[in-house]
Amino acid sequence: MKMKKILYCFLLFVASVFASCSKDDGLPAPVVSNFSVTWNSGVGSDVVVGSVVTYTVKCENVEIVRYEWSVNGTVNSEANGPTFALTPAQRGEYSVKVVLYNADGGATTQEFMTLTVKDPAPAVTILCGDTQLENGGSIDVEVSEGTLPVVLNTGDVEISEYKWTLNGTALENQTKEYALDLTHSGTNAFEVEVINRDQLSTTVSFTVRVNGPFKAGLWFYGTTTEGIAFFDPAQHLFYQDHLYQELNGEAIGAGGLNDLSICNGKIYLLTPTSESSRAQIVECDAQTLKKERVITAEGFNTGSLGVIYNLLAVSSDKFYVGNNNSGANNVSGVNVLTVQPDGQNTFVPLAGTSGSIGVDGPCWSRMLKVGQNVYIGCGNKLKVFDSETDKELTPIMIAEDRQIADVVRGRDGNVYALVAGAMAKTGYWLWGMEPFTSPASVLTIDPQTFVYTETPILIDGQQIDVNAGLEGAGTCASLTSDEIFFKGGGGYSTTKVYKFNYKTGVTSLFVDIADKSLFSMVSKYMATDPEGHLYVPTTNYSEVVIGVFDIATGAQLNDVQNEIGAIKGDGGIFSTYALAE
Repeated sequence: MKMKKILYCFLLFVASVFASCSKDDGLPAPVVSNFSVTWNSGVGSDVVVGSVVTYTVKCENVEIVRYEWSVNGTVNSEANGPTFALTPAQRGEYSVKVVLYNADGGATTQEFMTLTVKDPAPAVTILCGDTQLENGGSIDVEVSEGTLPVVLNTGDVEISEYKWTLNGTALENQTKEYALDLTHSGTNAFEVEVINRDQLSTTVSFTVRVNGPFKAGLWFYGTTTEGIAFFDPAQHLFYQDHLYQELNGEAIGAGGLNDLSICNGKIYLLTPTSESSRAQIVECDAQTLKKERVITAEGFNTGSLGVIYNLLAVSSDKFYVGNNNSGANNVSGVNVLTVQPDGQNTFVPLAGTSGSIGVDGPCWSRMLKVGQNVYIGCGNKLKVFDSETDKELTPIMIAEDRQIADVVRGRDGNVYALVAGAMAKTGYWLWGMEPFTSPASVLTIDPQTFVYTETPILIDGQQIDVNAGLEGAGTCASLTSDEIFFKGGGGYSTTKVYKFNYKTGVTSLFVDIADKSLFSMVSKYMATDPEGHLYVPTTNYSEVVIGVFDIATGAQLNDVQNEIGAIKGDGGIFSTYALAE
């Protein structure tokens, strides 16, 4: 019995020794050697709702048999590995930790920095009326009374601010909706920054083009209070004469219409007299012809200027105006009308443009604006002006006994100046009735360097006359071929239209209207369209009838011609297609 007790005590001792050795010699506690947090989406260092946030932990000193991951104190029972993926479903703060266990139950806890999750940058869709646009999209709508609702949809994300700009100008609107005025035509380029409550933002841009019926086509005008009409070749639509009067309920001034110009979505009508006897420029929406304002100034009248025949809008608030005073030895020139903020508009001569018509002053021809520069033919000089400063640049000069008859821009981007041949500047030279002693020519001018070449205008080696002085050459450039068209021969009552190919240097007679069942002479400016048609105004002084010809074949297009009605007065054509630079 004593021996059993001794043996039992010995066994207890041995067991206690082994137990002590097992505890002291067991697996070490886990030591985290490395950990990381990454995410697959967001903005910079911001984690947003819906991001996949990946937590990784590494232990190298002992094998880990279990990983216990928890988020905000709640254990994720499905996660058991060194990597844990968290997809936050809502905005807020997330506390993540993991407990690493070894085989003996030894544990180490690794806590991660609190994760702040923000709302994502807004997902913005654009609704213009009933049309949904993508970012960068565009839509065309028609001019009408009222407004177009433009709405930005951002889903359930709370938005703190909207920053709208329209055509580069910040708007006061700070809501998700903007009411676009549809009573005026034009291109409306929107950019909106949408900012959520966490200051994460999305910027969208889109364009709404408001189009009127006169978006693209040809303006026909005559020198009467009624004479203005429009033709849309693409739609085969002719908008009747006296169009301005019909749309605005009044006549164009008191002395009719002498010229027009288009700039920045506005059309400007030059009327030589008004009820106050001043000349004026009537500003209208370019695509609706709805009157918006009248522009005039002291000194802007026919009493002092004579015939006010030419208009070039260089900006919305500055205009070059050509005139000729036959009572002052036919002195012609260009004046600058500038709109002033206080309403006291100025009207001053453009330095270097005044003189006897075709000698030092301009012929009756349009001015040409290319980029910032304006080209004006003044006698034997093609003068170039900076339209912002009105300063003259280096002129292009030819022989003194010649004159710049006209200037146009070709489809290749070059500037082409029509130059009359040499003639005695006495007697009837103003009307082109003096004999020319040298051929006419065309200058090809690089608009960047002003370097030019000159090509004589000859047909089978024989010179031809071009209209200059008071009768004008009515020059225009083709939009579909490398050619310019001009009136020539016969002075004021010419019936002939010539074409000059500026690539080949070849001149030829394009059409003689004498046998085309039109009026007896070519009037003022011709024009072309993208369909390859040439429009020739013919007149009997009281009306203008338009002849239409195929540029490629020279054929008279009676079907198109018959779509165009007559226009009151002695006038010309202004093409919207020629405005693109």
